[in-house]
Amino acid sequence: MTYRGLVKEGQIVVEELIDLPDGTPVQIEIWETPQQSEDEVNVPTLAERMSGIIGKAEGLPIDAAREHDHYLYGAPRSQDSL
Repeated sequence: MTYRGLVKEGQIVVEELIDLPDGTPVQIEIWETPQQSEDEVNVPTLAERMSGIIGKAEGLPIDAAREHDHYLYGAPRSQDSL
């Protein structure tokens, strides 16, 4: 059986309630968290990568976001917009 948790203020706190009787032997294994390289830390967000095209579309119908399948693929409009 495996339980996961964190150390908080010097005590091990598990993520879920564990009902073990007193005296039950347990083994604690420390997981090393991989260190991120500087390249991984400085990866731009999706919004940063798409900033050149965000907000550039013009002349779209007012319900284009909600009804994109209708306008792109000819799908029936959703019941919400009828």
